[in-house]
Amino acid sequence: MLSEKNINALWLKAGIIGSSWAAFEIIVGSFLHNLQIPFAGTMLSAASVFLLISFAQLWNERGVILRAGIICALMKSISPSAVIIGPMVGIFMEALLIELLLLIMGRHIIGFVIAGAVAVLWSLAQKILFLLLMYGLDLIELAKSLYQYLIKLSGIDSLSSLYLIAGIVILYMVLGAAAAYAGFVSGRRYVNSNVKNHHTLEVRLNQENAFQTNTNQQFSVLLLFVVVGAIIASLYFINKQMYWAAGALGVSFIVFCIYRYKNSTKYLRKPKIWIQFIAITTIAAMIWSWAATGSYFSKEGLVVGLEMNYRALIIIFGFAAVGVELRNPVVKAILFRRGFKQLHQTLSFSFAALPVIIESLPKPALFFKQRNRVMAQILDQSHNMLQSIDDE
Repeated sequence: MLSEKNINALWLKAGIIGSSWAAFEIIVGSFLHNLQIPFAGTMLSAASVFLLISFAQLWNERGVILRAGIICALMKSISPSAVIIGPMVGIFMEALLIELLLLIMGRHIIGFVIAGAVAVLWSLAQKILFLLLMYGLDLIELAKSLYQYLIKLSGIDSLSSLYLIAGIVILYMVLGAAAAYAGFVSGRRYVNSNVKNHHTLEVRLNQENAFQTNTNQQFSVLLLFVVVGAIIASLYFINKQMYWAAGALGVSFIVFCIYRYKNSTKYLRKPKIWIQFIAITTIAAMIWSWAATGSYFSKEGLVVGLEMNYRALIIIFGFAAVGVELRNPVVKAILFRRGFKQLHQTLSFSFAALPVIIESLPKPALFFKQRNRVMAQILDQSHNMLQSIDDE
């Protein structure tokens, strides 16, 4: 019989934080997405740091943030979005870095600020790594050529790119540090307050599969390995400039993904990806050989640009396919058979808590205008939720 009482206290706290984090991602993420503002992902990362550091003032046990990250990332895995691997990795790494740095630095204001700064910096690192994975190492050469071209246009004799990189890194770290400090202050204010509003939420663990989805998608463990193999082989052929093999395998793979994984084309419906494709092809064709020859068109550059875009298509469709196959219900059996019963029960509890928490939260705009009051409500209802379970 599944019950909240069967979940140990640390996992239960992680489940409450993880479901609150998932609700936070849904509400604040949708709000930022609908506003269509630049760097929405970075702002969401900073908002998550604010949430986690606030919770760390209420429940400061070692391992609770890392467990919450695992819970939130797994909850993200059943999202209907075609893009889940990137967000799942981002959520898990943010929790891992905060937990690791708090272990090294200590669980005090300086440790929290440094952890928050590094966690938000990871969002930049992940973007760069994903772009390199999509477009290959040619992206670095293209960026160097573009930077040299822009420096010449500006009339500046020489300016090391290290200054630009350092400036961006500092900006991200300052944003993360500020979010962590705000979270620390908000969390301590609630913990030290004498008056509690006693926001109470009632959640009951159910017997349903924690990974249940409403899709009619068929799953196959074998296809998961086939998809991964096709991605690796296609990228290998591209890197070795075996264009006939890369074209035959890659096009067949993309057609297969479109046929089997209906949501795999979702990412391509976004205008920004086509803007990226056009920009990369144009820039590569115009300035790939500019520094060496002074020419504003290069056939080699055009080929490199098209190759980068083709590689990106393989990654986009491949990751969409892997994301679908990772939703395979066989994961539930693995969790039970491999000794992860606590994780599965916590997930079941978190999925049951998610709609209740979402319903209790205010409008997204208030998260920014009245963040301390909203955070106090989240912490209060989380504390009382745990207390009500303990009292049963």
